[in-house]
This record gives sequence, structure tokens and C-alpha cells, in this order.
Amino acid sequence: MKPPLVPCRLLAFALALGAVLMRTAMPDAPAPESGLNPLAGFSAGLASPVRIEVALGRGEAGRPDVLRVTAILEDGWHLYSIDQKPGGPKPTRIVVAEDSPQRPSGPFVPDAAPHARTVTDVPSWNGLVVEEHADRVTWQAPLAPNPSGHGGAIHGTVSVQLCRENACTPPETIPFSVAAAPTVQSAGRDVPGNRVPP
Repeated sequence: MKPPLVPCRLLAFALALGAVLMRTAMPDAPAPESGLNPLAGFSAGLASPVRIEVALGRGEAGRPDVLRVTAILEDGWHLYSIDQKPGGPKPTRIVVAEDSPQRPSGPFVPDAAPHARTVTDVPSWNGLVVEEHADRVTWQAPLAPNPSGHGGAIHGTVSVQLCRENACTPPETIPFSVAAAPTVQSAGRDVPGNRVPP
């Protein structure tokens, strides 16, 4: 008679978990090598705890179009501000491709200020002020026509480092694409954002 498979897998999982917990509880563990994130955690095979949504806000009454980039995080997770200082976690970076038909004409600004705290529980970051966004954050930037751009989509990447408690995932870069503002011919030139008359 074969032993049940579930208890064997459960036992293997418990042993692996015990080894991880024992290793993290050891106070004299060697310091991480230079250049490595001291909070890096195991993330292989796990789905990302962040979802990125991108939308184009149409400018009206002479205002420019606006690109909105929203990060929606699972409970307990946070990412770092665009202005996060060096020496610790990686700041969020939003990059619009050089060949996009519209590009930011100003900086990306968050809809809410990040939560700032001073790190005291990670020796290599001790005293560092980290700026964290949790739950949901939307950054927006005004757009301008890109004379060297082409195609019908604004595209680029959002790079983030996600953390919770004392564990972080490796930084990840997420591509995005959103339809650019329609154009109409006006006085011999394309004018983005204008609506085509019915």
C-alpha cells in the first residue's frame, strides 16, 4: 500500500519552511554582498502582487492630455516613491518610449504623498528615509506631441520594487501601452487631442 501523497508533500513543505525560518532567525548570518538587496526574499514562481493600469486623460479647453499610471497593490505590499533617495530600495520609474506619439512634458506626480519613515530594522539601511506607497497610487504627467514619434500608442515601462514587512521581491519592469489621442488635420498640421467632427 502506497502512503498518501499529501502528507509527504506537507512534510517536505514543513521541513523547507523550518529551514528558511531557522536561517532567518540566526543572528550571526553574514552580511549581504555589496550590491545585493538586504531584504530580497524568495519570489520565484509567485505572481506579482502589483497590477499596473494606464489611462490617457483627454485634455479639454486648451489643457494638455494627461497620462495616468496606477499601481494597485495586494494587501500588505508597498512600493517606493519616484523620488526615493539612493542607498536603499529602488525608486519607482515610469519611462515613456522615445518613439511614442506623445511624451511627458512635465514630471509624474502622485495623487497622494508617500508615507515616509526612517529605517531602523535593516542594518545596511539604518537611518535611511524610505518613501512608501501602499494599496493604490496614481501618478500623472502632462503630455505633449512628439514630432519624432509614430504609431497610435503611447508605450513604455514601469519599474518597481515591491516589499512587505522585511522581505522584498527583486525589482521588476512592467511594459504598458495605451492608445494615443486621435489627431485631426488643422491648418496643415496634426493637432493631438482634438476630436474629429461628426
